[in-house]
Amino acid sequence: MVAEGLAEAFVRELAGEQPMGPWSRNPTGGGLDRACERVTTDITNTDVAGMRNLTACVLSDTTAHRTGQPTVGLPDFADHPGGPRIVDPHLATIGPTAAASTALPAQEILPNAVTRSEA
Repeated sequence: MVAEGLAEAFVRELAGEQPMGPWSRNPTGGGLDRACERVTTDITNTDVAGMRNLTACVLSDTTAHRTGQPTVGLPDFADHPGGPRIVDPHLATIGPTAAASTALPAQEILPNAVTRSEA
């Protein structure tokens, strides 16, 4: 979600809101709220490495289940609408550009995220 959020923020910085994908505008829904909360709290408290451990975080539980990987409670396509919800508060709080933030570990971006239930 952090990578997708940074990608959308980069597009916005370069070309404005219009070219941003429709999947990233006005994300709503209880499933998305739970996914963002899951990413910003539970998942970040685990120290996992290697793509085989991150399939569900990147591609969703559905894909993880189909490939025999562990699931983490994330719905399909949560990364695109959830990404800006995680990255935008970071950019507003810390102030670097999306490009500069790509050099930061996700653990430095996630603490600034605001889930919809907190907003």
